[in-house]
Amino acid sequence: MSNQDDNFSRLFDEDYYRQLENEIKNHGKENPPTPPVNSKEKRETQKRPTPNTTVYDEIFNSRENHRQHDIYQTFSIPKVSENMDRPKQRIDLSKAEDYDVFNDGTDRKKSRKGLLITLIIAAVVLALSGGVFFCYQQGYFEGLFPKTDTAQVETTTTATTEAPTEKPTENLLDNTYFVTPQPKDNKAKGHFDNSSFIWNDKAFELFYGNDTLAKNYAKGINYCADKLGDKFTVYDMMIPTHVEMGLPSRLIENGTVNSLSQSRNIGTAYKNMKDNVIPVNCYNYLANHCNEYIYYNTDHHWSGLGSYYAYQAFADKLGIPALSLKDCEKNKIEGFYGTLANNVSADLPADTVYFWTFPYNTSNTIYYNGADKPGTPSTVYYMNEIGGANTYGVFLWGDQPLEVLKSESPKAKGKVALVKESFGNAFAPYLTYNYEEVHVVDFRYFNSNLKAYCEKNKIDTVIFMNGVMSANTPMQVDKMKGMFK
Repeated sequence: MSNQDDNFSRLFDEDYYRQLENEIKNHGKENPPTPPVNSKEKRETQKRPTPNTTVYDEIFNSRENHRQHDIYQTFSIPKVSENMDRPKQRIDLSKAEDYDVFNDGTDRKKSRKGLLITLIIAAVVLALSGGVFFCYQQGYFEGLFPKTDTAQVETTTTATTEAPTEKPTENLLDNTYFVTPQPKDNKAKGHFDNSSFIWNDKAFELFYGNDTLAKNYAKGINYCADKLGDKFTVYDMMIPTHVEMGLPSRLIENGTVNSLSQSRNIGTAYKNMKDNVIPVNCYNYLANHCNEYIYYNTDHHWSGLGSYYAYQAFADKLGIPALSLKDCEKNKIEGFYGTLANNVSADLPADTVYFWTFPYNTSNTIYYNGADKPGTPSTVYYMNEIGGANTYGVFLWGDQPLEVLKSESPKAKGKVALVKESFGNAFAPYLTYNYEEVHVVDFRYFNSNLKAYCEKNKIDTVIFMNGVMSANTPMQVDKMKGMFK
């Protein structure tokens, strides 16, 4: 049995999670330090796990702390060698005649004489070449060899030898083509801190998904699309994480970081989706903006700007106009310390959460107790959110079982259901520009039949959205499929 199959089979083994938790905590350290509680004023509201609370309990047993992480890695964290130097080449002393150090003085004299002759010949050739070039520049050979315009040569060479850095814009939505992210690199080395990699004051969560898990996700989405039937248009969007977009590839290529390719994983999933599912490739839109503030540095989520670029990909895929952020009011909340900051000992600089309010009226109704129960009137953004551990909750008031956004945008038509985990929170508000009603369904907590709900509310378009970590977690896929039982 392969390591991947073994990890897959242990997915629901509670003892395995607890063992893995200990491995992560003690990774590379005999006595790992307890993450210090920062005394800065803006971090007083930050919640840290108590000593008696395990990571497993925080993630799987606590509704209040589900934003700590959407999933828990089910793959062993690879050990990183303390000495990353490559082995030095050895000299085979049995072939000593190949090395000057074992030759006698006669051979060395012969060698010096040969070198002197070579240098004299080279000097003569250079002198002759210089003379010929001088005569050519003065026009002495113009009758035999007409001069060519140097500028024209340079222009022609550039046009024929330089390859484009990326494919034209119309190919960015191609599900088989992925732009290579080019984050700015100051050549810093970085280091591991528990299960995260710290580079330039940014915490990166590594990725260990594989083709088997990608195909399992595609199979799950196919199942949901089949259950919805032909009356529905089904879209799927997989979201890459910060390690794919923000960490220089050299750190992976030289073996410092062992994080697997998310573009390959996403491409494999899209390739295995049926014709009744329309994949939306937001990867390339994010890659082209990878040096902007599209992911948080202390949290595993994308930012409001990152989700906007994914929204642009969705609008382009459908051929509908996209909301312009220039027409919106920019807001910010400072002092955000997210899930990754809580799990490392490094004192990372705080993030800032930006969000945009719209030039048209919107409303929100939150259904805390189910779709068949009375809802609570609310707003698209939680405007009273402050800095701390839960600042990402400004989007849709955090993760709720069901929310219905209504819009008075002049471009809004029809209804759409967004089936998501927490990555969808920052994405959903932009859809109010194009849809009169946006039904936001968190498949982890939604307790109704999705098809029946959509039919009752006359919804014919469904978007499935998952971060790549969630998509590679079979438990999450099973929860989506569970909405049709």
